[in-house]
Amino acid sequence: MSDHHDTKDSNRKVYVMKIAAIHVDPQNGFTEICPQELPVTGALQILPHMNKMFEAADFNILSQDWHPKGAVYEATKEKPMGTKLEGYPNADITWNQHCVANTLGADVIDGLHRPEEYDLSIKKGEEVDCHPYGALWHDFARTRSTGIVEFLNKHKIKYVLVGGLALDFCVRLTVLELIEAGFIPALNLEATKPVFEAQAQSSIDEMAAAGAVVLETTQAMMQFVQEKK
Repeated sequence: MSDHHDTKDSNRKVYVMKIAAIHVDPQNGFTEICPQELPVTGALQILPHMNKMFEAADFNILSQDWHPKGAVYEATKEKPMGTKLEGYPNADITWNQHCVANTLGADVIDGLHRPEEYDLSIKKGEEVDCHPYGALWHDFARTRSTGIVEFLNKHKIKYVLVGGLALDFCVRLTVLELIEAGFIPALNLEATKPVFEAQAQSSIDEMAAAGAVVLETTQAMMQFVQEKK
């Protein structure tokens, strides 16, 4: 009698959904390790959640701010942080000097995976007059790709986990850029913190309204990954 329960077919390929993760700017310059830069309250608390995200993803992508000294957006006594800039299409306001290339502030936080362990590692904001927030583009007009879009398309990625620093700026813009590019980002709120706490909820609401999946916990993120695979 034949066994109709044996469905094994060596010629049949089973498609498995691959999931990527973008680790947005998890750098010392956004932590208490570099208090003169842009320390984010509670930034170091995201480390275990970022590591869980790394483990959950099939592909991991790292972005780093990699700024030059003397950038046009560096805050000064005359132009304190938050001053609006005129005449620079790729720099909108001034910021404290942060994440200067090849300094402690630019380094990935200890306790996270090293840059060479990621499947793709990109640096942004390397020009003196360019301060992009999102990880997908080098410019505000979104014409100069960092290579992330091409990487995701090459590997036929649909869902992208997102975490990092900081929620209300680089993480938010990365999420919105992903949506615009046709991907579905899933933001893990335990893996991110805002620069300005007062902007956190409005940032979350904006991302959710645009189409992002907002996950309250790392446990919810793990469940999301299991459901999609």
